[in-house]
Amino acid sequence: MAEERKFYTFINVTEDKEGAKNCTTVVNVSNPELKTTQAGKTVLVCRAPMNNCEKKINKALDCSFAEGETIWAEVQFWNEASERAYKFLENKEHARLVICGRLSVNRWKNKEGKEYERIQIAVNDWTSISSKVREDSALPNYDELSLEEADNGMPY
Repeated sequence: MAEERKFYTFINVTEDKEGAKNCTTVVNVSNPELKTTQAGKTVLVCRAPMNNCEKKINKALDCSFAEGETIWAEVQFWNEASERAYKFLENKEHARLVICGRLSVNRWKNKEGKEYERIQIAVNDWTSISSKVREDSALPNYDELSLEEADNGMPY
């Protein structure tokens, strides 16, 4: 069986004056679902796997994700951003995006008392990035590299 390849998820977390966490991250979003709230607001909800960033998430949000665990984030695009994102994503299986937004954690227990955590990112701004690199480009295609291979080119 082929070994599953996990890619590094870049995430930068900052805190504003009120203590809210904001982040900039590069993620692969999938499963877009356009919804309307009872208040009439439009929201597009996508899922995004986040790998090799559990230490930053745990520290920023006081979470308890295990080392090496894939964190499944719920990415939310609200109002006008939701319609623009939906038009971009509706015919795609997944897309790589740079997103900036409010980072939070949703905690709950099931009927048996087991505790769960889900990361949520309420997107303020986003842009798509291509996973394709021209053949004549000197830039590496990070979609094709493992974490170890990508880290070899990092200056830190």
